[in-house]
Amino acid sequence: MPSTLQVLSLASPSAGYRRIRFAGAQLAPFCQHDNIHCRLVFPAPQRDGASSTRVYTVRAFDADAQWLEIDFLLHSDAGPGACWAQQAQVGDCVEILKPGGRTARIADWMVLAGDDSALPALARIAERLPASTRGHVVCEIADPQDAIDIRLPPGMQWHWLYRAGAAAGTGEQLQRAVQALDWSAAQAIEGASRFLWVGAEFATAQALRAWAVDSLGLGKQEQLIVAYWRRGMSENELRAPKADLEKT
Repeated sequence: MPSTLQVLSLASPSAGYRRIRFAGAQLAPFCQHDNIHCRLVFPAPQRDGASSTRVYTVRAFDADAQWLEIDFLLHSDAGPGACWAQQAQVGDCVEILKPGGRTARIADWMVLAGDDSALPALARIAERLPASTRGHVVCEIADPQDAIDIRLPPGMQWHWLYRAGAAAGTGEQLQRAVQALDWSAAQAIEGASRFLWVGAEFATAQALRAWAVDSLGLGKQEQLIVAYWRRGMSENELRAPKADLEKT
């Protein structure tokens, strides 16, 4: 059964995102670290319209205080979630459904990569890594004004990539940047475990999944690569069971 969330506060961590803090009862399933996503149900813009469901990352939470935060990406071709977030006011309500979406497995050497859509997940995963973790985070965004401040372990390096006017999902710079990283550094740590997490457009996710297996030899327990979106396809179409796009 869905639960109701009410807007507590609004903030802007960068030009490209709106951070909304919600309060609600029965948030325990969403205030844990195994599954980092949830489904929000947005009211129909018109009385006779249908409500819309979209998947978001729970960016932060406080189980005792019963609140959680979600960063909404504000983009030009905004869907129902971004449109609602742009107009949201304190006191507005949405419904939240069951949590899902596995997080990255903690390893000694890690690479996290994604585009704008995955930035909240990248930030949440990176900020919870042990201080001893080494590796890289690669994130592609539209331009520097969309960057946010991130707390990282000293051995993790964050790399921003900027599209400089190019449409999201049309280039290969994220794929090339991940493939150019020096993975031999993981082998230099005796007995070190390794893990690759990617959240990106469908074509990029597919290409990196194939490369991770064929070139790096990563097993199923060493990677989680997810298509967060697909050019020319709505989220409902992407998440439809028949599309079968999120297998790892």
